[in-house]
Amino acid sequence: MKKTVKKITAIAVAASLFFSVNGAQAASGETKRMDKAEIHKTLEEIRAKVHKKSSEINLGECAKPSVKAEAVPVEKHEVKTLPPLPEKKEQAADVQQAVPAPAPAAAPADKPANPLAIAGYTQILHSVSDVPADSHSFNIARTRFVFKRKLDDDLNFFSQFNVAGNNAEGAQMTVTDLFLQYNLDKSQNLMLGQFVMPSNYEAIMSPRDLYMINYGQHIINADHENRGNDLRDLGVTYNYRKPGETWGLSVAAANGEGINTQNDSNDSKTIAARLDFDASKDLKLGLYASEGKRFKAASTAAQVAFYGADGAATPAKSFDRKRAGFDFRFKKEKMTLQGVFEALETGLAGRARNLKGKGMFVQAGYFVMPKLEMTYKHDVFVPNNDNTATKRTVNAGGFNWFIKKGAKLQMVYQKQKETPEVKNDRLDTQVTVEF
Repeated sequence: MKKTVKKITAIAVAASLFFSVNGAQAASGETKRMDKAEIHKTLEEIRAKVHKKSSEINLGECAKPSVKAEAVPVEKHEVKTLPPLPEKKEQAADVQQAVPAPAPAAAPADKPANPLAIAGYTQILHSVSDVPADSHSFNIARTRFVFKRKLDDDLNFFSQFNVAGNNAEGAQMTVTDLFLQYNLDKSQNLMLGQFVMPSNYEAIMSPRDLYMINYGQHIINADHENRGNDLRDLGVTYNYRKPGETWGLSVAAANGEGINTQNDSNDSKTIAARLDFDASKDLKLGLYASEGKRFKAASTAAQVAFYGADGAATPAKSFDRKRAGFDFRFKKEKMTLQGVFEALETGLAGRARNLKGKGMFVQAGYFVMPKLEMTYKHDVFVPNNDNTATKRTVNAGGFNWFIKKGAKLQMVYQKQKETPEVKNDRLDTQVTVEF
């Protein structure tokens, strides 16, 4: 059967070749016929190709895909004819080449290579407090817009504006951050403008990432004149963190007057530094310190209880402001543990000597569900180390519910204790949404 098929195929191919060649000659006006020798040579070439193991027939090295001889079903006795030969080899070869994909449309000439990036977040707070008695209120804690742009490979611009809110960082429209960052290399950069001062990890953290809504007592308090505005200042910062290293360093020189203050009150700049160390994949440690002065007008003896015998009239002068402490952050799987200890020394108008105190807190959390984390915080603040009656303790508990990416709900109940006891417990519920 195979021999029969091969013979039939050879005859069909020879006939096709013969008529196609003579047809082409007739079309061109030529009447010359092939002699016997030429026909015999052509048939021998075709027979050799038919008997190849691959059973492929390649006529005139044509560029069409190879055609494999197909077995003809016995019951139909059909002989499949070959497709017509291409008119030119060049055209057939072109068909085999992949059609190139259209070139991507060119970007508009006026579109910047590094466009301005805009982001932000808002926090809406509801509080139930004993002060004033049995009150509850809604409040836009803060709404911030962030604008940043990469000017070139080494220079970046960053700004952040608080456009609404009633909190320690300033109400309504406030410039919270605005600085240029120049990259000296991949490990070092300089920041010039208004920025967060190097301090404990919770002070340098964005409010949207605060673990339990409120800062530790010693970070924002009236006794040591720590305001929310003091978390930032105007000056220059040097940052070092080599890729792959376990430690980093930040050093800043600033006016020491807080944010949005036009002039420095004295020639002494506030110097602040922070050293970060990654003890392991799960544990991060930090050491920090700052020292500076702040000018205050003349004052009579301060009438504040914990000043005690140290109250005295003071002339107009610059007073000391010193801070030093350490912090840690541990996070593994479902568990989180964080803490800060800080020593404070503040020169106050109306006081004979500097007021020394300390503050500390530990907060922990555990995910009881994939998106629900239970939290607890123990916070102690002693404004005056020489007077234990100034000690204030806050025990707080609540939860963080991560609703979806960029949205979370937090609730914290704070039980406060001091001497003498004051009725000032509170319940805070806050929704944070990023955009």
